[in-house]
Amino acid sequence: MIDYLDYVDKDVYKVISFLQSNKIKIILASAGERIEIERMLIECHLKKYFDIVLSGEEVANNKPAPDIYLKAVDESGVDKEKCVVIEDSPIGIEAAKKAGLLVWAIKTNIDQTGADKILSNMREIIMNMNLLT
Repeated sequence: MIDYLDYVDKDVYKVISFLQSNKIKIILASAGERIEIERMLIECHLKKYFDIVLSGEEVANNKPAPDIYLKAVDESGVDKEKCVVIEDSPIGIEAAKKAGLLVWAIKTNIDQTGADKILSNMREIIMNMNLLT
């Protein structure tokens, strides 16, 4: 079993607290299984921050199909043009781009060239939010 606390970026708490305090909807759209998503959210004390949580099991076609992101936009009630997807994997980036969404990637050692912007770390999300207004 994965110990999710070993993998969570410690800046995620600061970033999602900032987003939440600025009344920005936060949605988790994961290709993973619902049971593992829930376990991760509980173990990492993140559940309270998300307005919507979606699993790849809840859509007809999982990533790289755009279904999960289209469902996220629909359920959020937010216009596509006002949404930003934070991704790290090429498959997730591809899915979000197919959904017609702006994609920012947190830099890793894998190919993220499909993203609209590559950020060095989680804190850069906060620094780049002013670009959206």
